[in-house]
Amino acid sequence: DDGSGILLGVSAGGEAVGLERAFLTSPLYPPADMLKGILVNAQGRRFVAEDSYHGRTAGFLVKQPDGIGYLILDSEIFGYPPYKFFEQSLVDGFDTIAEMEPRLGLPAGSLVATVDEYNRHARHGEDPEFHKYRDWLKPLDKPPYAAFDLSVGRAKFAGFSLGGLRTSVDSEVQDRDGRCIPGLYAAGA
Repeated sequence: DDGSGILLGVSAGGEAVGLERAFLTSPLYPPADMLKGILVNAQGRRFVAEDSYHGRTAGFLVKQPDGIGYLILDSEIFGYPPYKFFEQSLVDGFDTIAEMEPRLGLPAGSLVATVDEYNRHARHGEDPEFHKYRDWLKPLDKPPYAAFDLSVGRAKFAGFSLGGLRTSVDSEVQDRDGRCIPGLYAAGA
């Protein structure tokens, strides 16, 4: 996973494509119950369905103002991911959502309003704004509450390219003009 296979293919005449973009991720689960929390930005607003694929969630997170994002949980769904590679820091525990706002630097009343709205819909198994699947909806109403910092530059993210060597449908490596290079094949994730 260090690019040496791509470099080898390029040295044989293959064309590398799709290397201008990266896939980023900072998974917020397992444990799976953490998907029942909400992700908020620096304005205290949700910005993605929390049950999205973690790469999609990270893509939305990096586009938030200043890359700020927090995962908000209540005591019923609190947990720590069981591995260290994708570590996010626990900010703290709080008796109320209102106490959490100033510690996270969120505008006064913003997180309270977001959680109230989310809870109102979650009680009915609905998420009209982001369409989170109903199995992952749960009102956040069991204090104490916790916040994990998923912000860019503070949480650990893994990134890798989605590119590689241009290939035919038969995995034959192709050059810049689309001609197959005899005897050279490539496959990958």
